[in-house]
Amino acid sequence: MKSTVARAIFRFWPHVLVVAFFHVGYHRAQFSTEERQRLYERFLHDPVGASLADPIAALRVHHVRDGDEYLYLSWANLMLGKPADLDFLLAESDATIPLLPFHAPASSENRRLLPYRDFVFQYPPLALIPIVLPALITTRPVLYPYVFGAFAGLAALAIAFIGWVLRAHLPSDDRDTAHRYLWISAGALFLVGVTLETRLDVFAAAVVAVALWAALTDRWILAGLLLGAGAAMKVYPALLFPAFLAPLVAQRRHREVLTSLLAFLTVGFFACALPALVSWSGFLHALELQSSRGLQVESVGATAVAWIEVLSGSPLETARQSGARDLVGASAPWVASMCRLLVPAMALLGALFPWWAARTYPVERPSPALLFDGVATAMAGIWIASPVLSPQYLVWGLPVFLFTSSSAARLLYLLALGVTRIEYPACYPFIAHLELSGLIVLTVRNGLLIATWVALLRSWSPLLVGITGRVFARRTSSGSGWREPPPPRRV
Repeated sequence: MKSTVARAIFRFWPHVLVVAFFHVGYHRAQFSTEERQRLYERFLHDPVGASLADPIAALRVHHVRDGDEYLYLSWANLMLGKPADLDFLLAESDATIPLLPFHAPASSENRRLLPYRDFVFQYPPLALIPIVLPALITTRPVLYPYVFGAFAGLAALAIAFIGWVLRAHLPSDDRDTAHRYLWISAGALFLVGVTLETRLDVFAAAVVAVALWAALTDRWILAGLLLGAGAAMKVYPALLFPAFLAPLVAQRRHREVLTSLLAFLTVGFFACALPALVSWSGFLHALELQSSRGLQVESVGATAVAWIEVLSGSPLETARQSGARDLVGASAPWVASMCRLLVPAMALLGALFPWWAARTYPVERPSPALLFDGVATAMAGIWIASPVLSPQYLVWGLPVFLFTSSSAARLLYLLALGVTRIEYPACYPFIAHLELSGLIVLTVRNGLLIATWVALLRSWSPLLVGITGRVFARRTSSGSGWREPPPPRRV
């Protein structure tokens, strides 16, 4: 038994090396602000020549971290009642909020309230778990990033291992060989880059991976609990929930649908109840700030607006808002509002296809394929519709896209990961201000994401043929002369 476990763990040595490489890269990339600025100037002036002349420096640039771990540590110290860098927190806070938790006097009971009145704490309540957990081990600013990165690395390894388990539930014709999966999944981790260990998204992605396993094994209450917990850590798992339940609804398995939905809502309610009771106005204000986010420069909508501005000869302006760089312009608020409306529409579209397929052609595509293809379609649609598209958002696809029916979608997703690794952090200085070179990089990356979504839509083309066939059949019965096309073949 022990030897079997050891062999199973040894299979994932490429993934362990990738995580270790990120740790070493981070250690070697530590330098002062002045050194970082000099490196940026060198590589922005001549990226190819500077990389060839000093490849070690080029590697360091690609592993620069932007200090979010220090922000996490400051919040963790504040919530644990330990000495925190209040000057830093005040400098990063929303000045429009009159009372912040750390404004209260030391003797006040409000001294240790959760910082929900501040836009910097941009995540739902359960995000405090991966933020506080490393602080329970160390609160030293030098060591906290390593501990946080270690937990993030463990979450990434968990995604790879769960993917190995998920692979066994796929039809033999639709799954990669074991050797191929291991190398592709390790390569995907490497392509994610440094954001794998510096953001919270990998923890939510690990929760979604376990939820996929629960769904494939008909543990729908557990799947609902996990997706509720994931949504209480990062909002996006809530948008994937309809795609999870769509095949069940089509199969009229109403009991599983209701129990899973109840589990999802229960976790979300209790996760939000405590911070809402502690600071109701602050909790609502945090929701308001997140719902009014601007058009981030890396989003697909911003890329389209930027090219229109460039072609019309108008200057491009960006501003730092809500912890990100947003496009400033007359049309930017309108486009951002339209994008916010499109996000739930894309999530519902991702649920519509598996629902219709399971309802109309239940034997054409097995249930695992319906689940993965539906979730992937919803996720890709959310990426291209969202007004905010940070580099770490592509981490969401790790437990999903390696198992889609469309090989083209898998390849395009991996290519998008690779371009995003180039985009951030090394190229971010000229992307943040939408210089022409940065705009070209963003156009390539966002074009790959759109192509990924289109490839997923094409994988549902037999379904669309079936829908068209039903229309043709009705016209034939009414004497219109149309013939019903042959039944769709399995892709």
